[in-house]
Amino acid sequence: MDIGAPVAGAAAQALAREGGAFAPPLEGYTGPALWALLARAYGGKRVWLSGHTGFKGAWLLWLLRRLGAQVRGYALPPQDAPGAPSLFTLLGGPALCAHQEADVRDAAAVAADVHA
Repeated sequence: MDIGAPVAGAAAQALAREGGAFAPPLEGYTGPALWALLARAYGGKRVWLSGHTGFKGAWLLWLLRRLGAQVRGYALPPQDAPGAPSLFTLLGGPALCAHQEADVRDAAAVAADVHA
């Protein structure tokens, strides 16, 4: 991805509507106000999360649960090593979500899980 490339498509249309100025939707929200905004957005929502056993996915799983989301995780098994558990395991991942170990490259299985 070329981060210096011109903005195109829907993003360009949004910029045009705003007079060319881009303001991130969370600008001005900090601390408790940001948490409250995100909790209103995700609280009670059902979220299907792939890759939840990896490092970034485990953090996102933890964050979504803190915000009140109901998470269904879909990923390969966590890569725990003797004496070095994965972040997913350290966070108690299986207790935080409906945990499904499967391969995201299996499109039919993914479709079935998303619609379950």
